[in-house]
Amino acid sequence: MAKTLGKNDWDFAVDPCSESYSWVTPETAPGNENSVTCGNCFPNNVTNQICHVISIVLRGQNLQGTLPRDLFRLPYLQEFSLMGNRITGPIPMELGNISTLQSLDLEFNQLFGSLPKELGNLVQLQRLFLTSNNFTGEIPATFAKLTALRDFRIGDNQFSGTIPNFIQNWTNLTRLRISDLNGPDSTFPQLINVTMLKTLYLTGNFLSGSVPDWTPVSGAIDLSYNNFSIGNPDQECQSGNVNLFASSSPVNDSGTVSCLRRHANCQTTYNSFHINCGGQHVRIANGDTYDADTDSGGPARFLVGGENWAYSNTGHFMDNDRANYYTWSIQSWLATDNVELYSNARASPNSLTYYGFCLANGNYKVKLHFAEIMFHDDGTYNSLGKRIFDVYIQRKLVVKDFNIVEEAGGVGKITIREFMAVVNNSNLEIHLRWSGKGTTGIPFRSVYGPLISAISVESELKQLDLQTGFFSLRQIKAATNNFDITNKIGEGGFGPVYKAHLLKEKGNLMELVDERILGSDFNGEEAMVMIKVALLCTNATATLRPTMSSVVSMLEGSIAVPDLDADSSEVLDEKNLEAIRLYHQLMKENKESEIQEQLASADGAWSASSSPAADLYPLHLD
Repeated sequence: MAKTLGKNDWDFAVDPCSESYSWVTPETAPGNENSVTCGNCFPNNVTNQICHVISIVLRGQNLQGTLPRDLFRLPYLQEFSLMGNRITGPIPMELGNISTLQSLDLEFNQLFGSLPKELGNLVQLQRLFLTSNNFTGEIPATFAKLTALRDFRIGDNQFSGTIPNFIQNWTNLTRLRISDLNGPDSTFPQLINVTMLKTLYLTGNFLSGSVPDWTPVSGAIDLSYNNFSIGNPDQECQSGNVNLFASSSPVNDSGTVSCLRRHANCQTTYNSFHINCGGQHVRIANGDTYDADTDSGGPARFLVGGENWAYSNTGHFMDNDRANYYTWSIQSWLATDNVELYSNARASPNSLTYYGFCLANGNYKVKLHFAEIMFHDDGTYNSLGKRIFDVYIQRKLVVKDFNIVEEAGGVGKITIREFMAVVNNSNLEIHLRWSGKGTTGIPFRSVYGPLISAISVESELKQLDLQTGFFSLRQIKAATNNFDITNKIGEGGFGPVYKAHLLKEKGNLMELVDERILGSDFNGEEAMVMIKVALLCTNATATLRPTMSSVVSMLEGSIAVPDLDADSSEVLDEKNLEAIRLYHQLMKENKESEIQEQLASADGAWSASSSPAADLYPLHLD
């Protein structure tokens, strides 16, 4: 079994029940246990007794093997835990033969395949943890026999199907986590003894029908990201201890739903938001103001924290029900600029999501600010902690296995990651998610999962600092004929784009030059040439626009730029333009034989100004 697991430090010259160092590591932090425990002893003779292995706990040992089939040869085994390793492969069906097993913990590994139906034989099983692996298939029907289960967790896998109805017969349940089932819409079965439930996580399961009444449940309930029918158009996203964010259909592309509309009537459109995650309202050196985000948080929590942002959290901190690590603060030792942003942070044991709403559509620059303030750097065991999580923006993975300390170059140092995001439905989603990697008990219990110090989101249009003051709204409306549809030239990330006929009221075209971009030593004559050429090319009358060869010649200085009010007789007329258009179309189709015939039938002869022979880059049929 040691060879199969990749466990290399067991000393088989010593009795496994002797509690020697190789079999039991004392005083380890939760999440990093290494112990083999014996029990069920009986006398062998006057001086000796024989004991049996009843527990194997190898948590966070970086084991990289597979599950041993020989476990069934330990007929008194009650507990088997490999949480937080790198175990691969399927679950052997032989594990279903350990009739004494009461706790099976395989969370946060790399196991795959379907669950063997033989696990349904473990009728004494009280804890079954399979979260964060790569399991597929459906929950076996044989699991209906697991009526002794008190804690069942299978989130963050690739299971298909629906939540089985037999769960209603698990009357001893106190904790239940079933999330991210990739199956069709289903109705959650009625839980008979819901009063015993302490936590219930059913996020991301396509559950439909009416939202159940979970009033009897005293603990945290997360029903986010489902398809329950909307019973009340003014439904809150948080109802008591129940997180209902994105729990009702229809769900739009960014994950916001009807409950958020209660807060987001969007009478005002925003192009930014700033959050001091876990901290107070603060204004930093560059003048940006960051909203306070001081809510204490919780295992199933949604809160609108600002005028146009909110956050949602899911998850209990493992093995520590009493700890509240959803926000964290330090009072000293952090030396950095804008220390107010980094001396506080918001954390999550599983999933932390920030939402921006009522945003103007367009491109946004997203800055995520991080500093590790829960770990130590004292050269002891406490400095061995690793925090690893994934980052999603608009539901796309942008950073895999993000490690703040590695990115920043140490504990207490800042790192800022920048991303571009497109907002096309007024909403922006920033999601931080723990996938079971890193340590879970250093420097103390329940230090793991995503942590973030601050968020800055600004529209790229705002950051361009455009000189909109040059033209008033009245002038812009006049130049676009009150945004006439005939002047619309397309759609971009910022919305519809219109062409406008420049106003030349003051006659000073050099006002179009932004010296902050070009610098003070730019060539004014060259700038004026470019402006005049641009105005010629954007003339409202097609016949007054120059050919590309003429544009190149004007920019190179080979020919003079004509006055903006030049006589139109010197430029192409519509007949010449039509002839050129037809000529290039036929060339593209490589129909050389048709060119002369078609051109001969065209009205009028080409003028010298339109002759392709004068082009800087002449075209040839070959």
